[in-house]
Amino acid sequence: MAIIKGLSGVINLRPEEQKSFRSLFLLSLITGIGLSYYFVAVNTFLIQKASVSNLPYAYIISGLGGVLLIKIYQQRQRSRGIINSYRESVIAFFLVAAFVFMAFIKLGDNQAYAVYLAYLGFLFNMPFTIIFALSFSGICSRLYNMAQSKRLLALVGTGEIIASIIGYLTAPLISQLTGSPNYLLLLAAACILPALIPIYRLASSNHEKLSHIVVAKTALKKLNLSFFSNEKFYLLIAVVSVFSVSAIYFVDYSYLVSVRFMSAYSGIEIATIVGFFFSIVKVGELVFSFLSGHILSTKGVKFSILLLPALLTGCFVFAITGSLLFKGEPIFILSFVFLAKFAERVIRKAISTPAIKVLYQVTGPDRLRIEATIEGVLNQVATVISGLLLLVFSGLFAGFEPLFFLSIISGVCFILFLAWTGLSLKLHENYKKKIWTYLTEIRSDTGSKRKENREIDLENSGSIIAAGDQHPLSEALNRALSAISESRNTGDIDQLKNYSPRDLSHIESDDKDLLSRKIISSYYSTDNFFHRLLVINFLKTGGQRLSTKLLKELGEISDLQLKYELLLTYNLDTRKPETADIFYFENLCEKYSNELILAMSAQFDLQEIDDAELQAELKSYTDMLIRILFELLKVLYDPSAIQVIYEIITNDENQDIENRLFALELLDNILNDELKKRLIPIFEPAPFDQKIHRLQQFVPVHSESKEKKLKELLMKDFTLVNPGLKEACLIAYFNLTKDESVLNAFFTSKIRNLHSKASQLLNNDDRSTKDIMIAELKKTYKLSSLQCSYLFNQAVQIPGTKSDKIGTAAKAKMGNPYSVNMGPANGGLILDAYALALFIDRNQSGA
Repeated sequence: MAIIKGLSGVINLRPEEQKSFRSLFLLSLITGIGLSYYFVAVNTFLIQKASVSNLPYAYIISGLGGVLLIKIYQQRQRSRGIINSYRESVIAFFLVAAFVFMAFIKLGDNQAYAVYLAYLGFLFNMPFTIIFALSFSGICSRLYNMAQSKRLLALVGTGEIIASIIGYLTAPLISQLTGSPNYLLLLAAACILPALIPIYRLASSNHEKLSHIVVAKTALKKLNLSFFSNEKFYLLIAVVSVFSVSAIYFVDYSYLVSVRFMSAYSGIEIATIVGFFFSIVKVGELVFSFLSGHILSTKGVKFSILLLPALLTGCFVFAITGSLLFKGEPIFILSFVFLAKFAERVIRKAISTPAIKVLYQVTGPDRLRIEATIEGVLNQVATVISGLLLLVFSGLFAGFEPLFFLSIISGVCFILFLAWTGLSLKLHENYKKKIWTYLTEIRSDTGSKRKENREIDLENSGSIIAAGDQHPLSEALNRALSAISESRNTGDIDQLKNYSPRDLSHIESDDKDLLSRKIISSYYSTDNFFHRLLVINFLKTGGQRLSTKLLKELGEISDLQLKYELLLTYNLDTRKPETADIFYFENLCEKYSNELILAMSAQFDLQEIDDAELQAELKSYTDMLIRILFELLKVLYDPSAIQVIYEIITNDENQDIENRLFALELLDNILNDELKKRLIPIFEPAPFDQKIHRLQQFVPVHSESKEKKLKELLMKDFTLVNPGLKEACLIAYFNLTKDESVLNAFFTSKIRNLHSKASQLLNNDDRSTKDIMIAELKKTYKLSSLQCSYLFNQAVQIPGTKSDKIGTAAKAKMGNPYSVNMGPANGGLILDAYALALFIDRNQSGA
């Protein structure tokens, strides 16, 4: 157990994973050594007693027997549950190994019975391997989610690999000491019984998750030919699995012929060749198992399911080439056959099998039943078919000399594995569609709930300070909301002229080209948020197409909120950017992913500050960076798929973690390698301190003092950090440090909310009338703190001051028709009702 604890520490398991990992590892270790001794014993006996031409009969018998055994296992699993059926399988294997041992000892030397006994022993080899794998996988599927499966499935199986290395290395020695490999069967029977101990521990410690792992007896689809023909994804899994099983037997057949030929050629005992070769195989499995999680996480499912068929195709291409170039020399073709067998065992165990298990995650509650049908029953049928094909093949070519025979089978394998590679590509495409379909279904309720939460009852919130519709603000708001509604398809050009009379008032609306140029030009001449927002709204209505060049120019002088609005407008055009522009958008993705990592780091370091406003502003800031990032991804990839992913990832209300993992899996299958490495760790549902190591390769983030982190945010460019967050940081920083030098710096700021807040803190003043009015607006109309900071800075004018940034204020000749004097109770402050209406309208529409 000390070794297992040490291993769990080395691979950096999370605390909640350690106990189950140890039990699973021990279970894998025990079953692995039992299966290894059984495998060596029955394969040695088969090679010794059966001729090459009779080997396919063993596959056919194994397949037919396997169908029956796995059907029995499925029935027991339904009626007894996965834990009890696992126990029964262990006991059944013990009885089978003991029975086969006695049969080999008693009748193994009798020529009349020997070949049939060889078939009998081989019959149970693959079915029990599959049954143990299905049981083990079923338990893992209930204990681990998709992300954990990618990371841990191969690792928990390292126990079986370590046991197999021990088994294959010691098998020749035990055979020599006992005088016969048949005694390995006795060891297999003895070694399998302790597996009941970790099974008991798993059942005890995970009773709630494992006690009800049974397949429902009613209201389930029949898993027949009709089911698979109607469900293309499941059909492709089944077909790929059939090709995968065929690969096992065709490669195994080539390998067994090669072992027999090599033994005759070199004089080395067959058991020695098998034991030594499989020791190397198991070392490879062990090494690749530790790499499996990294490969699956970084290279993705597509790479993982294509790797094995591509490697096998390559091996047999070189085997054919070698047989043609080096006629009469067996080393070349034998090397590639052994290499193919090595790849088939190592890559399958460490990479292909965990990748396929990840695919099964999207099959829903029927997973165990579908997996058992495909991995169990259909694969055994494939075994029978493979056996029949090999029987025909051996009947046609077995009479030829071994090298020619191996050349022919290498050609058959090349064609088979090339088809397997193509089908694996189709499977991956359908896997992405399956995830997308699943995510689209589960997001349907999310949108309506969010919209419900955004509703504002304007009838009950139409007055502040003064009651009823008599207050001028109510009338101005109604006019503004009507104007916004009417101009939704054309842009509110009249209000743009009100905001920028110098640039636009003299231009006639019917001179569209000149008007468009002037409106866009006015974006550069003012930093008024509301004016710029109206310019973007004008571009949305088709006033002028937002080109990539214009997006770059406007984006450089815009804050985050306006950058987001610009990207929304840009994405209205469904045409994809030019190739040269793709690099620009990819660089923006990297830039804003870096900013998001820094924002997450700030959230983590400042989470202990008891300031609700600061925490809300930090969350709002990270949310805006996420929005921008996903709008950029929509430029590069399928917008509808990206939108589905965004809605699942950002839905914090009643969100199943498994759904987020499915969304990340879809994202993993869409993004290029560079963006995948950056974004997947960011959005993984894990605490920031568990992700920081992977994120540090992109941004040098590390834990810092609260004071330093707040100061960094205060000093950031205003195009990256909004004035609302800066104000919250300023208050928190002063409360922590009492440092007046920072207040003095912001006291001279032209940003009004920061100047006002610095003045209050320096002079220990109460809230101003302007603060009180903005707070009342926030409460009444359910505004965000960021929206309030925009109103404070650019939509409220103090009487008697110079013209505010709400146009040219009341002194302008044309004036702003939506300017409202809020009355003596509010110090006569003048509010731009149109600016307020813009926010109310956007909040209602969810924009």
